[in-house]
Amino acid sequence: MKKFLITFVISFIAFASSTTIAFALNGECVEDSSGNIVISVNGRAGTQDRNDGSGDIPSPFTYSDGYDDEDMDSGGTFATNCNNQPDFYKVKFYKAALCTADPYVTKASPDYSSCTDIFSNASGKDVIIQPDTDTDLIDQPLVIPVGSYPYLAVIVDNHLKIKHTQKYVYENSSDRVPMFGFGEAGSATNKDTCYTLDKVTTYTNFTASSGGDYDASYASAQGVTILASGSRTPSTSLLKCVSDASRTGYDYATEIIDQFGEDKTYTVAAGDASIDYETMSDTGISGLEMAATMMKTDNVSIATAINDARRIGAFFKYANPVVISENTIGFKLNFATTVAVSIDASQKDSDGTIWTSKVGADPFTIQVQTKTRRTRGTWR
Repeated sequence: MKKFLITFVISFIAFASSTTIAFALNGECVEDSSGNIVISVNGRAGTQDRNDGSGDIPSPFTYSDGYDDEDMDSGGTFATNCNNQPDFYKVKFYKAALCTADPYVTKASPDYSSCTDIFSNASGKDVIIQPDTDTDLIDQPLVIPVGSYPYLAVIVDNHLKIKHTQKYVYENSSDRVPMFGFGEAGSATNKDTCYTLDKVTTYTNFTASSGGDYDASYASAQGVTILASGSRTPSTSLLKCVSDASRTGYDYATEIIDQFGEDKTYTVAAGDASIDYETMSDTGISGLEMAATMMKTDNVSIATAINDARRIGAFFKYANPVVISENTIGFKLNFATTVAVSIDASQKDSDGTIWTSKVGADPFTIQVQTKTRRTRGTWR
């Protein structure tokens, strides 16, 4: 089999826009020209509701471009959380590999027999991804067999870290929004800008304690203290809101991807440890599907117990395979964080006050671009 030495670094770039993104991205909320989330007139009044079948939920935000959450019985165009691109997205990589056959196996450990590693580090490497900024993953030459690769497999830590600042404004008003956040003891006057703190939550919003959703041993296995969020109190609103440019305590919030189901009793058979391929239409990228597996720290085995789930195996299937030829001189992994943060909030029925809840990490996607001699250095 022919092999080719690629001497360029592999890098990541998170993109805010692309020629492949040509339609509305699901879950984004209406924003002004400065990227501030807009609270509608009815949202401000606390009279804008969505209904999930169990009751009305005050929802101060409005999805952009007419997006409608079909899981709602009514009010699906209204929102309590907004998807956005984070200012900083930090993830620890353990493995990245191109594969000629599908490495994903439903409810089982992956099969890497057709894969060629482009990165492997048992200790992991933290990568900070910012919009429109190249970030090196490795700086060593690679030997990759010439061929067509329809699959990319990566293994990352299940602790995804997001650092972000978000401002809120009222529709048709210059009044400043009072956003209630962590430690708020007053009326939140003019505190319209909220930012992340060093707080840890889970994807399912489960906590870990004696008699809790998970046993206390889960927090020990993850090596963190897990916090509850979303109860509209100063201690469970996990973003800090300010009226000025101060950023005391500004840091990465951590979302633990604990499982892919919603079961407090985690089992592989129930599908809690894996997600079959889904089209990643929410990102606006065509021809891309993604599957995922919760994995152990050996980076090989599916996690059969919740305390062992410490890695995410992410598998990307491309309609247009990655082609490595004798003319390939480098390639780039485009890490799409376009809608990779969910900024969650909750509004009180009684007085319409809006409390921040947390930031959640939504699925990332990766596109591969190659550079060849015949295209005179153009990324494809």
